[in-house]
Amino acid sequence: MIAYGCIGILFLFVLIRTILYYSHRKHPFPKEEIDRQVLSIINDRRERS
Repeated sequence: MIAYGCIGILFLFVLIRTILYYSHRKHPFPKEEIDRQVLSIINDRRERS
């Protein structure tokens, strides 16, 4: 019975850590936003030259 208790506690620990990991993970920028930033950098460099 002690083994089942330890397995249950371990399962809850892993479940909580997984939930915290996914809730704190940063979401990547959408592809359109990245494209817009890259184009603005390229255009800015062309205007300076």
